[in-house]
Amino acid sequence: MAEVDYLAEDFNGDCFKKNATGEEEVQLFEYMVFIPWADDAVKKFDDPFTCFKAMASSKKPNDVGSEDQRKKARNLMYNINVAHLRCMVANAEDLFAPGYAKKSLYTNKAIEMIAFFRLQLCMMDLQLNLFSASATPADNYCSYTDIQFVGACNGDMLDALDVLIAGVDRAALFDDACNNAVYPKKSDRKFIKENMCNSSSLVAYMMRARGHHMLEEMKPRYNELWNKICRPNVTYPLDWELVAGSAIHFVFPAVLDKFYVYCCDNGLVDGSLQLRVNVAGAGTAALHAVKAGWDDLSATFPQVNIRFKSYIEKLNADILKCQANRWDYTVNAGLYGAAIGRLEEAYMGSMASSIVAIGRAISSEDEMPLLKSKSLQRTAKNAPITGTLLALAVQSFIKDQDRVVAIMDGQVGGQMIEN
Repeated sequence: MAEVDYLAEDFNGDCFKKNATGEEEVQLFEYMVFIPWADDAVKKFDDPFTCFKAMASSKKPNDVGSEDQRKKARNLMYNINVAHLRCMVANAEDLFAPGYAKKSLYTNKAIEMIAFFRLQLCMMDLQLNLFSASATPADNYCSYTDIQFVGACNGDMLDALDVLIAGVDRAALFDDACNNAVYPKKSDRKFIKENMCNSSSLVAYMMRARGHHMLEEMKPRYNELWNKICRPNVTYPLDWELVAGSAIHFVFPAVLDKFYVYCCDNGLVDGSLQLRVNVAGAGTAALHAVKAGWDDLSATFPQVNIRFKSYIEKLNADILKCQANRWDYTVNAGLYGAAIGRLEEAYMGSMASSIVAIGRAISSEDEMPLLKSKSLQRTAKNAPITGTLLALAVQSFIKDQDRVVAIMDGQVGGQMIEN
């Protein structure tokens, strides 16, 4: 049981309810990311569009072109996205839908940090695979992309730059966007860059375990996990609603999850995130919670396996299905190219009820964290009588001192279920 204690609170969340659905594909203005891009095969790095493309596609982006050319390319990408977000806040009141980041969070400081975060993600393309030929929505199980490529003649990019500055000469505006940028303060830039793997992987983890980038009830969980990652406790300088939504949402879920695995495999994230890399996917929490609890229960009272033989066979068969593909039967299966459907939980009711009732009869939730699992508690409600009766049997059984000694010696008798 010890091996799952650190995951006990992650087995479930408020979104894990019968017939629950995962994240809907909704394209919002605040998710859109503008990327300077040029199709010219000739590497003319004095063109910031071509230079940015080369940087984003290079193993060593800091070796592309000259320092001045790289600076102009970075400035252009950053300024386009700052202008876009400011335009959104000023002119798109109705685009802030319930469940998404609140307009009040988009301060000038926050906008600058979002744009800088996006810029850093673009410089990690070798791991994220954002811009290759295979980075199409269809190839990544999505119906659309939030990435908007802009070239030198792209009107959308120019509109984004001057929409708030009427009457300004576009050539002068473009020159200023390449040569001048007001970035977040140095300490915030340093923090974002140093924690890029941790913050991106945390969002990927929450998508796995909770089925959404962000819901209002998930904010405390983000902060709680971040406090485990950052030691000593340091508040992330950007609200998690903006990190999970506006800053990182443009990365396809399947791509973000592969990046999480890459970071774990290469030791780039904190141990608390590495421990959680195999967490149950949203929608399959009950299955994994019942499996963990039943293994623990049957290790001490093996005779329970006789009564529940057919259920155990179903449980093990479903576990094998999920192990074959971690995304099968999760609420977001479609976003990962996996089998869409829900596992049958009815047969698990008696097993979950037994685990919960026996656990509470002989221990407390503080001593047995798995009992806090909301999915386990919910599933147990399907068969309360079974659990209650079995718990009474166990209580009676362990009152006998000789039987307790037998348990400790690994010599449990077969009378508990039969009596």
